[in-house]
Amino acid sequence: MKDIINLPLWVKIFIAFALGIILAYYELSFLACIFTGFILLSYLLSCKFSHYLLIPALILLTGSIYFDFNKAIFPPSLPAEVNNFEIKGKVVSYPRYDDRKCSFILKTERKEPFLQKMQVFLYFPARVERGDEIFIKGKLVLPDEPGNPGEFNYAAFLKKEKICYMLITGEEKNLQVVKKACLIDFLLNKCRQKAEITIKNILPDKKAGILLGMLLGKKEEISPEDYREFQKSGIVHIFAVSGLHVGFLAALVGFILSLFKASPWSKITVTCAVLLVYGSIVGWPVSVMRAVIMTILAAAAFYFKRENGLINSLGLAGVIILLLDPYALFKIGFQLSFAATFGLVYIYPALRKVIKEKKWWIDLMLIPLCAQVAVLPFIAYYFYLFTPGALITNILTSYLAGGAIILGFLGIITGIVFPFLSPVFIYPAGFMIDIITAVVKIATSLPFAYLWVKKPDVGFIILYYAGILLVCYALYHKTIKAAGTGILMITVFLFFLCLPPSFYDRGYLEITFIDVGQGDSILIKTPEGKFILVDGGGNRWTDVEERKLLPYLHSRGINRFYMLVNSHPDYDHLKGLERVLEEHKNKFLCIPASLAGVSEYQYIKSAAFNKGSKVVYLYAGQKIKLSKDCFMEVLYPEKEYRGEKYNDNSLVLYMKYRDFAVLLTGDIEQEGIKNLLNKGYVKEAKVVKVPHHGSRGSLYPEFYDKVNPHLAVISVGKNNFGHPHPEVLDLLGAKGIRVLRTDQNGAITFLSNGSEIRIKTFKP
Repeated sequence: MKDIINLPLWVKIFIAFALGIILAYYELSFLACIFTGFILLSYLLSCKFSHYLLIPALILLTGSIYFDFNKAIFPPSLPAEVNNFEIKGKVVSYPRYDDRKCSFILKTERKEPFLQKMQVFLYFPARVERGDEIFIKGKLVLPDEPGNPGEFNYAAFLKKEKICYMLITGEEKNLQVVKKACLIDFLLNKCRQKAEITIKNILPDKKAGILLGMLLGKKEEISPEDYREFQKSGIVHIFAVSGLHVGFLAALVGFILSLFKASPWSKITVTCAVLLVYGSIVGWPVSVMRAVIMTILAAAAFYFKRENGLINSLGLAGVIILLLDPYALFKIGFQLSFAATFGLVYIYPALRKVIKEKKWWIDLMLIPLCAQVAVLPFIAYYFYLFTPGALITNILTSYLAGGAIILGFLGIITGIVFPFLSPVFIYPAGFMIDIITAVVKIATSLPFAYLWVKKPDVGFIILYYAGILLVCYALYHKTIKAAGTGILMITVFLFFLCLPPSFYDRGYLEITFIDVGQGDSILIKTPEGKFILVDGGGNRWTDVEERKLLPYLHSRGINRFYMLVNSHPDYDHLKGLERVLEEHKNKFLCIPASLAGVSEYQYIKSAAFNKGSKVVYLYAGQKIKLSKDCFMEVLYPEKEYRGEKYNDNSLVLYMKYRDFAVLLTGDIEQEGIKNLLNKGYVKEAKVVKVPHHGSRGSLYPEFYDKVNPHLAVISVGKNNFGHPHPEVLDLLGAKGIRVLRTDQNGAITFLSNGSEIRIKTFKP
């Protein structure tokens, strides 16, 4: 209790205010009222403990009320789509461009809360800038809810920005710039554009994209492959403009002013002004806001000769940010920024209490190490990654990134006045980026450099941070018992974090139909923990594998597959499987023998060879024993190619574990189903995957009579084909077969011990 009471003032205020916001966010404000009422009553009755808790309780209640007052409230029954919607508003974010679209946030003048801000997507080359007032016409769309565990919840993300709708248009005539940006926004836009032009004119596209990501947080010009590698190496934070950037920029400005022998007041004033301009240029992400506030507080403390308590200023920065945006507490940028800073201002000094040697190389290692230790649970929670290699990679790259940032800033500044001098600084920055990318490539190729891990529970995260606090307390107060307890708590967290996914539900056959939109992907886990993926979905217009499939697999902590199976080489079955093979280790790649020579399989067979996977050709009659009492039998097709369509040469697989059987039918249609029946290959199963997404081609009553299923799964998404066909749904209903659909139920999981079946759907 004494240590809690002795916490810096603004830290106590921040904790109480944040707890109040958390209660209100989860609609538990009444608990804040009850607690505060109890403490107030105790205070009036002169209870001793209430003197310590009265002010924190009032701040807790204030935080809860403040969030409720600022909460985004959207009506529960809004239309999913509104065509030809027209609105006027102001562009309040920097437009982001990629090969296909331009996106930005529009703030409108409408009174309805659900129309005051919206996310705009323009599918044409648009010429809009932050601060422009525009008139736009398009389709108003509610964002889709996630269909799988681990999938990014875009609707929840937008709600934290108080955005309900997306506005989409693909025609340039539907956009009009009514009024250009004001002078200040115009100048900020020009500074940002000048920085981009300067760097792009000097460096090749790849290095320019990385440097712009480091300086301005522009991730859209970094290739997805490079971004994934940085993520796996644990240094993707260099693209989140943060305290690292603010600190280096402040040091650079201070150094330049020292050359001109500026007074301390001039240094503080100019440095703060430059940081405010930089924050505006990068759009004021939470991490920059926090760093700028702390830098200004440090400058003020220096000028007025006051002690600058870093922990206290961190607490004050947190309170200011939450007053500006109460939802910030639940955003990943806030959590990572404050966790990393906590590592630097609390964990680092605690370690320095024990490690007393004043060696520069010790600080060189400890500073990035403490930041990494502090953010580890959040990286696992949001990205499903545990990156032991990041502890070393960050030591090697953090300072190189800092050098590239300083040189980049110098190149941009000189480019404004003396453009011919920019290459003097930009080229060395590019060279440092070459070194960083080389380190990343080597680091990610090392064994155990990174692991995909199961998303940790919040309780384990709390356990980890409690352990960190106990260890730091022990270092400050030299108590062995607290240190041992803290280390044990951290060890328990790491143990459960690194448990292989095969450990869970041993003795059960699991079959999960993953929501990949209009496509198929089925994850199988055998009773002994082997993972098999049948098909991987795919879409020519959106990255289904990146948005849906891989996040689900990563959130399960799957690093290795026993088999990858493709039923047939249609894009909506094969594409995602190619990405999984690139990303994960795999023992066998299985494809239909009848289609083995088609051109669509060239890439995946080559990738399998490069990854050391054995290619196996499947045909009717094969039986693969997976574990005791569990096997997979290939019912169809024969070795030779028959018919004119790939669909009717789809693999039909029969999974059986004791008394529980599932029939996976790929995309077979009338001809394929007829062949199955004629050859007597059809077997009874409790669960059947309806062929070809429930198309009319799967309308074959005799087939369902032979299979005699209790449940039918239709893997389907938004489409223009009319899937599933109403007649198919009517047939299944008439036969008393319960239907589950991935577009309505999300991911559908069957878990069986061979007799009993448990069914879980991601959507209720």
